[in-house]
Amino acid sequence: MKRRHGFLIAIVLAAATVAGTFAALQTAALGPAASGPSEQQIARADKQLDKQEARLRRAAKRRPPRLPARPAASSSPAGGGPAPAPVRAAAAPAPAAPVPAPSSSGHGDDDFEDLAEDRADDLEDQAEERAEALEEQAEERAEAIEEAFDD
Repeated sequence: MKRRHGFLIAIVLAAATVAGTFAALQTAALGPAASGPSEQQIARADKQLDKQEARLRRAAKRRPPRLPARPAASSSPAGGGPAPAPVRAAAAPAPAAPVPAPSSSGHGDDDFEDLAEDRADDLEDQAEERAEALEEQAEERAEAIEEAFDD
């Protein structure tokens, strides 16, 4: 490497060092002067989050609305042309769990109670999953509000 190239590289590195040091000092000086959100803003955001959380809890307890009834199929189309081909109905879903036959010992009710308990556990798991999803949504909204106040 020629001396001139080495000298130019040293000059560029020195200028970058000076600029970096200046930027670091400027940033450090801004740290104590920066003000965060006021107590009123935090309290307002907490109230909003509490309201949203309450709405989410109420929504998690409600069942979704029923689907609208299917319209009745007419026997002939309005245009008077040939009738469209009938649509095959989907197969009915399989039952969730078969009902066990009573055992020879006469304790068939115990089997039914076990099935009912298993079903209740499944429903509880589903409810917990929904609640967790709603909590995640609430946390995301809370983060978004906090970010809005940070800006």
